Amino acid sequence: MDYWRFSEYYDWAMWAHDRMHMSAAGHANMAKRVLEVLKYEHSIEVPPMAPVPELGGAEALRANAQWFREYAAPWVVRRVTGKSSGDNLRPKYPQLTRL
Repeated sequence: MDYWRFSEYYDWAMWAHDRMHMSAAGHANMAKRVLEVLKYEHSIEVPPMAPVPELGGAEALRANAQWFREYAAPWVVRRVTGKSSGDNLRPKYPQLTRL
């Protein structure tokens, strides 16, 4: 699904704080859209979205700089170096486990 064709994804409330992953509302909306395209009956309701505060010029600049330091720069470094955020993590279930 090309979610950029859906105008609701231009609302920052559809995105998580990291601006890279969808929020709960974004995921629910996407699931609903996919099921509708597939003509599959569903009862998915998109949860209410938390309002995203409008920031003034200096505040927006600070917020964007902080976002870049916390999320964008580390993501770029991982892509350039070929590392994953999951590297060196131990498996939750190291042995095949029936759940």
